[in-house]
Amino acid sequence: MIENEVRRRLRERFQITLPQFDLLSALERVDRPMTMSELSEYLLVSNGNVTGVVRRLTEKGWLNLKHQPEDRRKQTVCLSERGRHTFLEMAHEHRDWISTLMSGIRGQEDDFGEYLKKIRSSLEKQ
Repeated sequence: MIENEVRRRLRERFQITLPQFDLLSALERVDRPMTMSELSEYLLVSNGNVTGVVRRLTEKGWLNLKHQPEDRRKQTVCLSERGRHTFLEMAHEHRDWISTLMSGIRGQEDDFGEYLKKIRSSLEKQ
């Protein structure tokens, strides 16, 4: 439910999808140009998914692509200045959204974390 709400807010407020936000977040965190393959591995998604997301974000002017001199087929991706500025604005609001959405468990974070671990363990056994 929280993920769906975040998806809705990203779409309505910033006209962006959660996978696009995740890709921008990855580039901001790593803070260096990454190849499509590196992004794919980092985000645990297929190269095809990364390619589509990168294309759409490049069209918005939020990413810069650069061909590698040693292999013109290989490209690196990094945030443009506009992309970095936009992402930081989104990340600030995103953090506030998560804080508000999770406010019902304040003081119970440790218990909540343990429940999530138990759920993950149960899912991994299946």
